[in-house]
Formats: sequence, C-alpha cells, structure tokens
Amino acid sequence: MAPPTDNPLNQRLFTGEELGKAWVYGEPASSSKPLTPSHWFGHHFPDAASQHGSPFLETTETDSNGLQLTRIVALNVEFFAALLGGDSRLGHRVIFYPPEGRFYYKEVDGIFHVAAEGRLASLLAALLLRCAGEMPLTVDRRPLFVEFREEQRLIEVVRKSRSTLAVAEGFFGVDSVNRRAAGPESIDQTARSFVDSSVEIAEGTMRLTVGELFAAFLEYCRLNGVQIQQQGDRKLKRMVVETVNQHHGVRLRHDLMDSRGRCAKGWSGLMFRNQALNGYELARN
Repeated sequence: MAPPTDNPLNQRLFTGEELGKAWVYGEPASSSKPLTPSHWFGHHFPDAASQHGSPFLETTETDSNGLQLTRIVALNVEFFAALLGGDSRLGHRVIFYPPEGRFYYKEVDGIFHVAAEGRLASLLAALLLRCAGEMPLTVDRRPLFVEFREEQRLIEVVRKSRSTLAVAEGFFGVDSVNRRAAGPESIDQTARSFVDSSVEIAEGTMRLTVGELFAAFLEYCRLNGVQIQQQGDRKLKRMVVETVNQHHGVRLRHDLMDSRGRCAKGWSGLMFRNQALNGYELARN
C-alpha cells in the first residue's frame, strides 16, 4: 500500500470558497483554532486564497486511535507570492516596480518605501512559524517549522512575487495618485503643486524672475519636507520653468530686470499669490 502522503485518495486541495466556509465571522466554525494550515492562511489572507486557491496540498489519514491526522505535501508558491502583497482589509500593500527591479511597501501615511527582498522573506518565515504554533496536535508541523522556512524556499516565493505583484511603469508616474519617498517623479509633482498654489496671473507691470521663482520653490520644498539633492541642478530649474510655462501659458522672457537691476529671465504678468514669498526672495538676494 502506498504511504499516506503518496496516496492520491488522501490528498486534498481547498478552494477559496471552502476556506471561507470553514470560518464564521472571523472564527472557525467548529473550533477556537484553525483545523489545518490551509485554513489558517486562507482565513488571514482571503484575497490570495480567492485568487490562487489552496495554500497547501494536504493529506489526511486516520491513526490507530481513530484520530484524523493532517500532513502537508506541497506549498502553493502562487498563493504565498500573492500573500506578500499584504492585506487589503488593513490597507497594507506591497508592489514590485519592474523599471527599477525593486519592491515597495505602503506605510500608514500612504507613502511607498523601498522594501528589501530579505525583509519579505523574513515576513514569510515569521508567518509560517506563527501558523505552526497555532496548529492542533493532529497536524504535522515540521514542514511549517523547517522545510518551508529554508532560505532557498523563501527566496523561491519572493522571486515568484516579482511577477505576481508587478505594477505598470506609470504606477509612480507624475499624474499618478501613488506617492513614494524620494521618487524622481515627486519633484515634478511638487513643482506642479507649488506653481498651482503659489503663482498666479497678475495685471499691470508685475513680473517674476526665474531666480525668484526657483528660490521660492526650494523654500516650498523645505517647508513640505521634500528633499532636493542638488539645489543648483540646471535640469531641476528647467523643469520648474517648464511647469510654469505649461500651467499658465505665459512665454518666458529674457529682457526683465531682477531686484538688483540686472538683466534676468522671467515672466511678465505673473506674481506670487503669497506676498511672503516675495519678501523671502528679496531677503535671500
């Protein structure tokens, strides 16, 4: 006779619907603890179970005392790769950004931060350990504690999650609602916000020079916690200037005079909404 784990008659995969029915209002229907590892992970990560099915291939057998024993035969890599994406019910989210080949996790403030692959592997190892600790004595916990927590197995799941959790290149685009810490697009987004909130069309002889605008922009970044690596970067200054041109449709001139009477580039017919910005700029000059 084939060993219990090799006998297909003893093997079982759970569907997402079956895992959902095993629990009632967040608690197991027949016990204060989950019956199997699949039930445990299916309860804590229902989205992954719904999309990728049973967390494990399990077998059941009855011992000489009539007890039904559960053993784990194999791990569903797709399920655990999706699991690393977080729990949407709690607002958790992890994504893989292909253009950079990096993972990002979403903090409670809504900002995405870089997540090291080792950190994701450690999270998975901790979840397997926690599951093992909450299993009844009728479950063989060794695979949860040993085999599935081996480094190579964890790396396999993390690598699989690169495709499972991949997002489009525009996920962190300038027009995207998604924000990340110190992302290159954050400067563009900040520039748009600055121009929209701080610069307006003016009547008469009002004018605004590039130098005044850029110094005020740097102060705006400082006040809003946006880090600028190279404040004198010509590309950064050009980007702010182009943002003004696009937003207000006013042509950049090369024949204005700055506060010191020197020839300067700038715009005629623009001014700061907040007069304090003018005072700040003049003080800096």
